[in-house]
Parts: sequence; structure tokens; C-alpha cells
Amino acid sequence: MLLFGGAGVAAQDTSLDEARSLIRQGQPDAAIELLDEYLSTASEDPEARFLRGVAFVEIGRRQEAIDVFSALVTDFPNLPEPYNNLAVLYASEGELDDALFTLFEAIRIHPSYATAHENLGDVYATLAKREYATATDLDGTSNSARVKHAKLNDLAGLVAAEPSGKPALETAVANSPAASDTQKDVLTAVVNWADAWSRQDVNAYLSHYAEEFVPDDGKGRQHWVILRRKRVAGPQFIRVEISAPNVELRSDSRATVTFKQSYRSATYEDYVTKRLDLLRKGQSWKILRERAVN
Repeated sequence: MLLFGGAGVAAQDTSLDEARSLIRQGQPDAAIELLDEYLSTASEDPEARFLRGVAFVEIGRRQEAIDVFSALVTDFPNLPEPYNNLAVLYASEGELDDALFTLFEAIRIHPSYATAHENLGDVYATLAKREYATATDLDGTSNSARVKHAKLNDLAGLVAAEPSGKPALETAVANSPAASDTQKDVLTAVVNWADAWSRQDVNAYLSHYAEEFVPDDGKGRQHWVILRRKRVAGPQFIRVEISAPNVELRSDSRATVTFKQSYRSATYEDYVTKRLDLLRKGQSWKILRERAVN
């Protein structure tokens, strides 16, 4: 699935959110028209350009989509999502060598990009299926090749990046029948926090912290807020992905969530285990403490 955030400017967020909605509603032509208008004054915006490529795919204009994603990997070589979507388009045309190369690039840039790893497996499976079919043609008595070919036919195809606007997240806790409604509410709060960070919506991001939140640097909340405003709004883009969440309820109003966090911007990236202590405030869960634990 497609992982990308916004740029934190209200007008921009509105335009891009509307374009995403149009694509999801089956109106990619309208999305392209909106994005063309937006890009006339913000021609270098990578997220808008990416959405435009997704819309082209939706209406079957594959070569134009390839042109969009190819330009993105040239202009923004550290973004893995355009490589992933190029691979999907190449594979759909049977150009498996090109698909492999672009997936290798996506994984080199972002080693924990699960979608690219899954797609790489699908390309290998397609290549294996082709070879098993050849083996069957060459030796009609080769039952093992025929069986392997049949099993590979059951595999799903490649996964294209989608204009979700949400960070990637393993939702095992949220989807498990054993998870309580409270655990799901806590996890939803964490997902929305990561989403606001990825979109660089500073006010939304800060709203996820409790008034009682005290930063670990010991310099006080006011200093922390000033610093976070600069660090969240400043980069050209931010991608925050969380996975493997574990929600522990300490009481009716306290919870701890531990998860893997991948952070990437134009100039920096890291991968840490993060722990958030949360406090229930009315119907919402707010962050009381945040720390890396590795």
C-alpha cells in the first residue's frame, strides 16, 4: 500500500485529501484535473505527482503512469513508493527484469518496506511458475513440476501502492476478536498520531500529547513544543510507519503501547522500538510519555 504524508499546509492538505477521495470514489479523471490545477503552482510536490500517477493507473493510462513514477524516482531517488509502483506496472506488462530491478531499489532505500518485499516474492513466484511450465512442456512426465506450477497459480498478484494517506501498521491487535474495545481505541489514537506526523500537520500532531506530557530531555514542555514544530514542519517530507504494536492496559485510564517505528525524511531515517504511555482524557487517549527503548 502506498505510504506517504502531506506537507502540512492547509490548502495543500485539502487539495490532496480531496484527490485521494476522488480516486477512492472511482473518479480518477476528476482527481487528475484537480491535481493538474494544484501542480500548476506546486509543480515539484512529490505527493501530488504520485497521486497523479495512481490516478493514471486507475483509468488505464499506464504509460503516463510510468512516466510519472519514472520522473519521481529521478527527482526523489530516496522515495521507495514510486519504485514499487513502477515494478507493479512493469510486471503487468511481463517486464520482470525491470520489475526486479525497481523492487531491489525500493528495498535498498527502505529495507523494512514490507510491500516491496511481498512484491519481490510475487515476481520470483511468477518466474518460478514460468520455469515450471517450461519444465512440464519439455518433460510431460514431470509430475512434480506440474504440481508446483498449479500451487503457484493460487498466489495473489503484486500489490500497488495506494493513496491511503495512512502509515503502514500491522493491525493484529485491532482486528483480533480478543482485543477489547479499549485496546482498539488506544491503537487508533496511536495510528492517528503517526498519521498527523506523516502529514506534517503540526497542530494535529501536538494535540495527541497530554497537557501533563513531560519530555525526556528535561528542558520543559514549552521548549519541546518549539523544537517539535520545527522538526515536524521543516522537512520536505516525512514518512512514519509503525508495526507490530502491543497494547497493555494498565488501568481504565492508563495504557502502554510498544511498537516498531520507521522514520524517514529527505535527510534522515531511523528504525527504533518506541514506547508510548497514554492517559485517557474524556473519550480520547493522549500521550503522557514517549521514549525509544532500544
